[in-house]
Amino acid sequence: MRCPKDDFHRPVEELIEELNELRRKVAVRKGDDAFPDCRAGDPAYDADILSKAFDSVQDGLSILDRDLNVIRVNRVMEEWYRHMTPIPGKKCFFAYHGRDKPCDVCPSLRAMELKTAQSEIHQLHCVEGGEPRWIEIFAYPMIDDRGNVTGVVEQVRDVTRRKEIDMKLKMTQFSVDRAADMAVWLDPDGTIRYVNEAYCKASGYAYDELIGHKIFGVNRNFDVSNWAEHWEETKRRGSMTFESTNWRKDGTVFPVEVTINFLVYEGHEMHCTFARDITDRKHSEESLRLMQHMIDQTLDEASLAGPDGRFVYVNDAKCRSLGYTREELLSLYVWDVDPDMTRERWPEAFQDLKRRGSIKVETLHRGKDGRQFPAEVWTTYLNFQGKDYVCAFVRDTTERKKVENAFRVASAYNRSLIEASVDPLVTIAPDGRITDVNAATEAVTGLPRDRLVGTDFSDYFTEPAKAMDGYRTAFSEGSVKDYPLEIRHRDGHVTPVIYNASVYRGESGKVIGVFAAARDITERKKAEEALQESERKFRVLADSTDASIILYRGNNYIYVNPRLEENTGYSKEDLASMNFWDMVHPDHREMVREYGMSRQRGKDVPATYEFKILTKRGETKWVEVTSTLIEYEGKPTVLSTVFDITDRKRTEAELQEAKSQAELYLDLMGHDINNLNQIGIGFLEMALETLKLSREERDLIARPLDALEASTRLIANVRKLQKVREGGLKFHDINVKKMIRDIVPRYADVPGRKVSINYTAGCDCVVRGNDLLDDVFSNIIGNAIKHSRGALNIDVFVSNVKIGEREYCLVAIEDDGPGIPDSLKERLFTRFDESGKKERRKGIGMYLVNTLVHDFHGKVWVEDRVRGDHTRGARFMIMLPAAEK
Repeated sequence: MRCPKDDFHRPVEELIEELNELRRKVAVRKGDDAFPDCRAGDPAYDADILSKAFDSVQDGLSILDRDLNVIRVNRVMEEWYRHMTPIPGKKCFFAYHGRDKPCDVCPSLRAMELKTAQSEIHQLHCVEGGEPRWIEIFAYPMIDDRGNVTGVVEQVRDVTRRKEIDMKLKMTQFSVDRAADMAVWLDPDGTIRYVNEAYCKASGYAYDELIGHKIFGVNRNFDVSNWAEHWEETKRRGSMTFESTNWRKDGTVFPVEVTINFLVYEGHEMHCTFARDITDRKHSEESLRLMQHMIDQTLDEASLAGPDGRFVYVNDAKCRSLGYTREELLSLYVWDVDPDMTRERWPEAFQDLKRRGSIKVETLHRGKDGRQFPAEVWTTYLNFQGKDYVCAFVRDTTERKKVENAFRVASAYNRSLIEASVDPLVTIAPDGRITDVNAATEAVTGLPRDRLVGTDFSDYFTEPAKAMDGYRTAFSEGSVKDYPLEIRHRDGHVTPVIYNASVYRGESGKVIGVFAAARDITERKKAEEALQESERKFRVLADSTDASIILYRGNNYIYVNPRLEENTGYSKEDLASMNFWDMVHPDHREMVREYGMSRQRGKDVPATYEFKILTKRGETKWVEVTSTLIEYEGKPTVLSTVFDITDRKRTEAELQEAKSQAELYLDLMGHDINNLNQIGIGFLEMALETLKLSREERDLIARPLDALEASTRLIANVRKLQKVREGGLKFHDINVKKMIRDIVPRYADVPGRKVSINYTAGCDCVVRGNDLLDDVFSNIIGNAIKHSRGALNIDVFVSNVKIGEREYCLVAIEDDGPGIPDSLKERLFTRFDESGKKERRKGIGMYLVNTLVHDFHGKVWVEDRVRGDHTRGARFMIMLPAAEK
């Protein structure tokens, strides 16, 4: 087929002849051989036809002569360049481009020169009243019969839209090619059709190694066997986002987040997949998980509380320390475990923390068993995602307090020893300045401590140079012994001494000074007397305390106070010939001996422990001993404080006996009394069924029958409580919807009353519990009927709720009965009031409900069916954690 562009190389006469031939063929097909409207060979008619065809073309047309003069244009050109009309007679470069010479790249000049059609695309700026356009110019040379170029026909096409689309496509391609995320296009058979630079860089493959190859060869997540299924799944869903892994060329793997889009382009299906390297995110997530694990496992208690004071997070250490389960703690408030904090003080304390940012306090903590212990608490205010929190780290300081107290005692003891020493004691800095002195130094120099500290050590001797040599020797060699010097008193009196000095070091091991002790040779006896006085004070203190005090070294006692003699019946003389473990009961004798000997060897053994002793009379007593290793008379010695805890142990035994008695009574009530009740109920029911009784007589029998049935229910509830306390019932998955559906018919027929129970279950809730969950719902529905008169409507609703990340099953049971006053709501689920007195109510139904729900880690409460008006019925809400799927 001839290309239309070739028509521009043919003579006009030939084109006209072809046009007439086409007309004749059309007329023949119509059955009309005449040409009433055809005037073949009529030049005027043919020129008119060509002119109309010329103007009807949608592209711009121009006819130019060899000198680029415009001979003729069509209407499109006149419209585009109306500001230059009339166009014929003007040079094309002036009319169309506003130039005074031909364009540098002119397709018309090239067409006339090469005698072939030429084209060019460029931007057109001079179209009046419009935005710049992109045009494509086709130049066709006009050639006469002799082959000479007589001019050129320009066809001008507006390609602005095409250029815009092409630019957008290029920009899109450029953006995808250089996107930070990986991109890959896949065919239905898994062939890779496109990958961007990020994919090549991340995978380690070159572009040519991927294009045209199957995805199975570069990503092991895809397999030929499951590819078709994967394709269809993506096609069905349209788009999928998930986390996966990607393989590099070297075999290493890295995590990615993948988004797959199923697309159809021009009838061709493809996967457009984008993947993002989430290695850093995974590292961050791992770090967060590690941090969470660290906090969970730290030995210090850690917790988060909200602005209302309720715990929202607790770690394992806090659960262990306080004796609560995590679920129990998360239902408590700060003041439930901190006796120094109250609900009323909390708002002010929270605002103070928010102002200050962080606070460190020492307070008390209270465990589940009521035990209180000292604690050091670091609290910090946090705001995370717009929510306020109190972050607290708590350390049990019981042992530290003991250590600090022991340290204070030891420090005071050591200082008292230093101060009690009759020998002048001095500490000296490396530069020779005195940094500390004792009272003996003040006495021997006649100067107060504040006058001595900071002065040169050698200034107080009769031979300063010799004194200086002495402490320099101590610094260089580590010590100096029996170094003779004479100290001059401020009144001129001279005291001969022998100095012993040694260096002392800091925590880093660096020498930070010299400790020097002077022995006044002439006053040795006075020093011995002072030491004896110090020991006497210790003995007076030990002899006057209520606790038994023991000092032993090796196997033997070296000191006991009178209280020990009084408690054991052994005299000091008796004890002097005994091993320190001889009076210990045989059950504990080996333990006490091993602890005592190990402590003297420096091993880590319990500081406080309990054991039994045998008095001289053969009586058994319980004692609690706290022991520590001290230096006494220059030797390691064990100092023990002994407390008689016999009465406490007796009380504990009595409590255990009372517990056993209570269990016996409970067993008696649950079996024997219950059996008697059943016998009584049986006879009374038989009497009602078989005897002909009047209304009054039947009422007299019905009343004890009701009492026996109530007693039976009470016993059953008590036994259920016992099972709950002992953990005797196994937990399993329970379908709440089905359980309530089975309960409702039991209460559908109440003699003499119209009771309507409407049950609506909006979900299939499954919770973890045991068979006693039935009693929770039965008690509430039964009480609604029992504590009302006349017609009664009960509505039961079951729904799912989500609090945070946890799902719960919420059961609402409401009735239009007499309702529950506000004064009773708070006490409804308890057996005792705030003063510890038993509430005056029949049975333990609601107490059982509360106990069971809490045992299932749930919550139960009661509210008015119509808010603010308790007389219009009550609504019981039971919220239980949904079982994990």
